[in-house]
Amino acid sequence: PDRIGFISLSNEIFKVLTQAHICKEKLQEQNERIDNKAKEYDCVTEEETLSSIEEGKLLKCDEGYEKVIHHDVEGENTDTTVALQIPRVGIRMVPMVLVDNQPPQNIPLPTSKRPLAAGESLIQVHAAALNPVDYKLAELPVVGRMAIPKPATPGLDFAGKVVQEGPGCNVKVGQMVFGKLEPKQQFGTLGEYVIGSKAGTVPIPSGVSVEQAATLGVCGLVTYQCLAPNVRAGDRVFINGGSGGTGTFAIQIAKALGCHVTTTCSGANTQLCKDLGADELIDYRENDVSTLLASSSKHYDMVLDNVGHQFELYWKSPSFTKPGAKYVQIGSQVSLPFIYDLAFRFLVPMWLGGGQRPFSFGLASTDYDDFIKLGKLVADGKVKPVVDELFAFNNVHRAYEKLRTGRAKGKIVVRRDVNWQDLRTRHDRAFMAVVPDLESIPPTAHDITWLDYEIPAVGAIFRQPTGNSSDQDLLGAREIPSTFDLRQVRMWLDVCRSEHGDACKQRASYEPITRGFRLINCSKDPPEVEEQPWGTPYAALSYVWGSTSADRDPWPATVMDAVEVTRKLNFTYLWVDRSCINQSDLDEKGYLISRMTTIYEAADFTIVAAAGSGASHGLPGVRSTPRRPQPKYYVDSGSLLLSILPDPRREVMQSQYWTRGWTYQEGVLSNRRIVFTEHQTYWECRSMASHESADITLFHTPASLKDDSNYLLVDFLLTGIFKGGAFSGGSNAHQDDAVISNDEEYRLDYGFPVVNEINVRAQLRGLADHMREFTKRRLTQDTDILPAYCHKMLLRPARTCTRSLHTPTRAFAARQSIYPPNDAFRNRQNLVPEFSTKQSSLNLSRRFIATSAPRLQQIGSAERISTSKMAGDDHYLTLSCPDKAGIVYAVTGLLAKENLTILDLQQFSDPDSKTFFMRVHFGHSPDVSALQDSMKKLASEMSMTYQIQRVDAKPKVLIMVSKIGHCLNDLLFRVKSGQLKVDVPIIVSNHPEFAELAKNNGIEFHHLPVTKDTKEKQETQILDLIKQHNIDLVVLARYMQVLSPRLCTEMSGKIINIHHSFLPSFKGAKPYHQAYERGVKIIGATAHFVTADLDEGPIIEQRVARVDHALSPKELVEEGSNVESQVLAAAVKWWSEKRVFLNGQKTVVFN
Repeated sequence: PDRIGFISLSNEIFKVLTQAHICKEKLQEQNERIDNKAKEYDCVTEEETLSSIEEGKLLKCDEGYEKVIHHDVEGENTDTTVALQIPRVGIRMVPMVLVDNQPPQNIPLPTSKRPLAAGESLIQVHAAALNPVDYKLAELPVVGRMAIPKPATPGLDFAGKVVQEGPGCNVKVGQMVFGKLEPKQQFGTLGEYVIGSKAGTVPIPSGVSVEQAATLGVCGLVTYQCLAPNVRAGDRVFINGGSGGTGTFAIQIAKALGCHVTTTCSGANTQLCKDLGADELIDYRENDVSTLLASSSKHYDMVLDNVGHQFELYWKSPSFTKPGAKYVQIGSQVSLPFIYDLAFRFLVPMWLGGGQRPFSFGLASTDYDDFIKLGKLVADGKVKPVVDELFAFNNVHRAYEKLRTGRAKGKIVVRRDVNWQDLRTRHDRAFMAVVPDLESIPPTAHDITWLDYEIPAVGAIFRQPTGNSSDQDLLGAREIPSTFDLRQVRMWLDVCRSEHGDACKQRASYEPITRGFRLINCSKDPPEVEEQPWGTPYAALSYVWGSTSADRDPWPATVMDAVEVTRKLNFTYLWVDRSCINQSDLDEKGYLISRMTTIYEAADFTIVAAAGSGASHGLPGVRSTPRRPQPKYYVDSGSLLLSILPDPRREVMQSQYWTRGWTYQEGVLSNRRIVFTEHQTYWECRSMASHESADITLFHTPASLKDDSNYLLVDFLLTGIFKGGAFSGGSNAHQDDAVISNDEEYRLDYGFPVVNEINVRAQLRGLADHMREFTKRRLTQDTDILPAYCHKMLLRPARTCTRSLHTPTRAFAARQSIYPPNDAFRNRQNLVPEFSTKQSSLNLSRRFIATSAPRLQQIGSAERISTSKMAGDDHYLTLSCPDKAGIVYAVTGLLAKENLTILDLQQFSDPDSKTFFMRVHFGHSPDVSALQDSMKKLASEMSMTYQIQRVDAKPKVLIMVSKIGHCLNDLLFRVKSGQLKVDVPIIVSNHPEFAELAKNNGIEFHHLPVTKDTKEKQETQILDLIKQHNIDLVVLARYMQVLSPRLCTEMSGKIINIHHSFLPSFKGAKPYHQAYERGVKIIGATAHFVTADLDEGPIIEQRVARVDHALSPKELVEEGSNVESQVLAAAVKWWSEKRVFLNGQKTVVFN
């Protein structure tokens, strides 16, 4: 009775909340208190009352900032907004003080003075990052008055939502954007609304948070613009001040550009700079930086000075930089000594003692393309904005106090409260007070619980402490620590092992893994990969590999954090697929991939990395990767309302982890999952789900809990991610399954253990949901759906478990192809229904069956499947012609006329060559003769070149190779596994080494030696083989001979070559050894069409890999071989799928 609990939940369970024991009288007392406060503040409107109370107390100061309370209600004709303002400039901005009994005030909206200009947009600010220029410019006595209109709102960096578009704007209403304002700005980002320019407003990339995006405007952009044009891969860069806002960006951007980085920082920030990628560190407190650098033999290609007041650093720079090295300074303290020193650098000639190195100031130039590139670096995980601290809007004065100290690690961000009235227009959430009777809720009860709309549906559970230790929370929130709660995770594990019986145990009937089973020994420092006998207890890691550059490091941050978690949970061994599978042994690799089901189900628990976009991100809260801070809300009289963090299920489902097919099946197969999100740790086993921020220790399904009055609420709150909700047809994760017999007589023809028709329908729908969830996820290759889904999921032996989704038998893997899962008992219809309504899904069921049919034949079920109506009915239409209006209309009109279904359509118009290219994948047409006739007429009218080809037609490929076989082996593996849908009838080589390999693969091998005198004869033999076997494409898989112009001309556009690529390039023998001598940081490969100009043909595919000084020449060759194999295979795949078009000396490639 002494507590008020507020909760935000969906309407479906609101009736459950009425069971809560909260006194209506107490709620009425709260309303009376609001009324009293309204009188005290002399507020006029309800909105002012709410703002006054929810914000705590009104903020105002005599000389610096003043707080202005928001009056704008979305949808009403009001013209006021909320902002922090500088009423006068040219003075020091003193901290705000709290003053009681001050009425709210208004300022006009930015758009009230003028309409939006071309390209501009009105943006509601959700977060803003602080910069020293915010207060330094305002405090300049003369310049400040000239530069800043008054009164003005400070702030340049922003992230928020577009609410209004100007003409020609490049962003849309409702879109989340980030960017920067120009310094001369009256409406800054510490107001609710700002006007964004066309060049300075960019969409927030997927996977980047609002807080991260807010930091990019000034520091991120100026750092990128200082470094990107001035350095190359392999350059040495010295960064003075590596732990601040620009410094943390500079380290990461320089590393992303391939540079060696040396930086300065204090001893306290050494680990931070190391984690960001700095190669060498100098503690400026222990060393005289300029003297230390001058005495060193190392010379730098560029200096980036983020400190500025150490004048001697520039004057001594000739002793530690290369001739011509640029010295760029970002920021400085404005003083007379600095102005004098600056004048001496610029005005005094070099021969009279002036500046010896080119000097410039780093100033951010608002550039849309640079913002896009910077955002991509963050989205790709190559740059991670460092947020020192997140402040609430009413604590801006404290944020500026910290900024002035110069000791912030990274950026300081202010998170604004979003317009509360916006909540009332949202129909997908209910934010209401918990009272015994819905009918008796007073009107004001709704208002006192409106909160930030970004708190998700199950994410806003609050409590008000009263000081009475005997009080019990209704459903309280839990303040989580900044590091992951080891005690909590251990408790989850212990309870699961002791309470859940067989439901969460590994199966004892696993077929053992007989070879290549390796585990990481976490007890060793550094950890080591060791062969272990099957049956050794171990944990597993499920994570997104990310980019190639991240993968190259054998011990990236995520893996090392998982090692640390494994140690702390008293386990010795950890499975990480990237580390434990020998990537160079293709046979063993294939064997272990086929046993992934066993590997993940046999693990005692699986660590799921659902934060970040790659292996370099780390597990938040374990070692160096910080957690995002937990927001806290205060109300009148200072009582704490502690916010539960975003629903962990939603966090996982919105993560990069959730977009991948392989990680999906790893998560579903695991028995126990410890999931690391950006905010907290989430637990889920087959019987229980929980997370750190809920003040409810355990939620599971023993009978003792079913009489609990909160059981239904608990059940809704913690339905599992991996086994409930979207993954089991929406069924409740804790609902008891029917009692199922494992006897064969009760097993229907569909392969499920069932007792009645209803159960069959539920199982089939569950399987359809699984297939839908899996097939919409990303795969490296489309054909990966077979090993990653069919083999791991459908073909698992059936088992009975009363708490988990039943697994279909092998018979069902065949039968599902002719019984639509969502209507299992009709007569047979089309072979497989389409499980997705999205046109972009490319007919997922067809994709599934087309790739799974070969495997199903192997298990003896081929007689139940006829693929003649599947890919055999699909065709590719490719065309090119002079660009003109009406091409798409004409082509799609012909397809519609023939009653054909467009499954995918891609097009491109080249403004340079004035040529139009199109690729159409269409289906449902075993006979395209009528379409051929129509297209022939259209091609004549539009000067069009076109081709129609069946999807299941395998082009014939002749592979040519010399002595180096990595590309050949990779191509044959992909062909054999179905990843490359081509036919390889012939291998030609000028050496005999690969004759046995060809024989083992059933391929003709032709040894055709070549010398200067026999070259013409040898190429004539090759042309004869091409004509004899109707070869469509020749692939040079490291064929170390130059083709003659005659062969290149006769096979123009039909020969693909692969070669290594370096920056810079290396000519002559042993290029990798030359690269090693130069210390390259990037190696790559290029696949291109062969022309008479050797390696100058049109490029099809290119990729790069990051390397460093630690790799030997042999390891460089191995890394290069991997890249070459991937690039050549990708080029052949794109070509075989009719995605590659020649366009003069370049190509158009539809991905």
